[in-house]
Amino acid sequence: MRPCSPTNPCPKPPAAHITCPLLPIPSTRPSCQSTMFLSPPSTQSDLSTTLIQSGALMFLGGLLVGLLVYPSRYPRITLYAHIEGTSYGLAMLVVGLLVDSTRYVGTLSGWECLAIWTSQVVGWPMWLSQLCQCFWGTNQMNKIVPPPLPPRITS
Repeated sequence: MRPCSPTNPCPKPPAAHITCPLLPIPSTRPSCQSTMFLSPPSTQSDLSTTLIQSGALMFLGGLLVGLLVYPSRYPRITLYAHIEGTSYGLAMLVVGLLVDSTRYVGTLSGWECLAIWTSQVVGWPMWLSQLCQCFWGTNQMNKIVPPPLPPRITS
C-alpha cells in the first residue's frame, strides 16, 4: 500500500465509523492518521487504534525497564517505573479495545473522545519522568529512594 500524499489521497473510512468532532480538521490534512498519538483522532475507531498502539508501546517499554531493575543504582524507583509502564500500558490496551466497540461504550461525544485521548497523552510524561528518576535518582527529595548502591565487584 502506498503512503498518503496530495496525489494519492488516503482511502476514506467506511460509513460505519463514528466521528468524534474534536477539532476542525483542515481539508489539506490527509484523512489517515500519520502521527501516532500527538494529535486528537477524528473518529472513534482512530481513537481506539491510537490507544492500542500507545498502550502496546508503553507495555513493551515497561517490560524492558523490568530487565533493568536488578542492575540499576536505584532499584526501588526502577521497579516502580516498570510497574507503572506495564500497568498503564495494559490499561490503555483495554480501553482501546473497549472504545472500538459501540456495543460496550456507545457513541462517544467529542468531549469524551478528547478526555480519553488526553488521559493517554498525560500518561507518557509521567512514565518518562519515572524513567529519568531511575537513572538520576531522587534521594534528596524523595525519602523512599535510598542512597545509590555501591558498585558490585565480582571476582
